Amino acid sequence: MRIASTPVIAELRLPEVLADLAVLDASLSVDVIVGSSTFVRELLREERCDLGIAAIDPERPPDPLFRGKVLWRDEVVVAIPPGHPWHDLPVIPLEEFASAEFVQDGLSASSSRIVAAALEQRGLEPRPPVALISSPAAVMAVARPPTIPP
Repeated sequence: MRIASTPVIAELRLPEVLADLAVLDASLSVDVIVGSSTFVRELLREERCDLGIAAIDPERPPDPLFRGKVLWRDEVVVAIPPGHPWHDLPVIPLEEFASAEFVQDGLSASSSRIVAAALEQRGLEPRPPVALISSPAAVMAVARPPTIPP
């Protein structure tokens, strides 16, 4: 079985699902292809995968070629280190958010497009990211402040 998936799903959700499938059928062979939601849809259109798992894009109507099902609901979150000026704020001021430096998922990632669209609707343009990294684990690792050994 060939599964096309976005990086977030491939890294954070699929390992557990695939482990459960292996218990049910140890002979099942799975090949996971990782890419943006747009890439996942492209692979499905071209019949280069058997199953595609991608984010729903609120800016685009559903593709009539696909039959979909919501598997998970995730939030777009901002991770900040302890002591950051936003740490104790109940709400981050939009102007500050738009002008902040971020390490983020690729610009084609659904989360990046959703955030950019939400800011645009409010007349704001996000500052370009300091780094674009397509692996969620790598984004978190790069954004985390370095630990200094004792």
